[in-house]
Amino acid sequence: MRINKNQLIYVVDDDVPLNNLLCAFLKKQGFNNVKDFYTGEELLKEMTAHSNPIIIQDFDLPDMTGIDILKKVKNENLTAEFIFLSGQSTIEIAVEAIKFGAFDYIIKDNFAKENVLNKINNVLKIKSLLKTRRILINGLIGFGIILIVSLLFIFKFI
Repeated sequence: MRINKNQLIYVVDDDVPLNNLLCAFLKKQGFNNVKDFYTGEELLKEMTAHSNPIIIQDFDLPDMTGIDILKKVKNENLTAEFIFLSGQSTIEIAVEAIKFGAFDYIIKDNFAKENVLNKINNVLKIKSLLKTRRILINGLIGFGIILIVSLLFIFKFI
């Protein structure tokens, strides 16, 4: 399965060194459409209903929480995928993030970069499988229509 390295990825974290490090790491991994944001407002201004980003989101930002951003974005754009990357290690926050539609929740630690990369790859694999599924279903529907029309045509002349 081929990973889409053109996938739009937004990194939202007010920790400037961590934000820069994560963006540089993702670009080094071949992702060429990575954008950084330091506040929730910056991200929300960039979002459109047609964008289809993977959002790497810190929980605590100076202007709002990651959950607030998640709710606003998911209300407008159901295709955006959120991966929380936070120093908040309480299970309640992780459960709340997942409950409102986050793909996953990662704790900031020594393995955070690799964990983020693994989660991005998982999101992209799922998106690819869903696209393949849609293509197959559409093909089956088309085949079914052709079959029904053919049978109607055959039975009309019997």
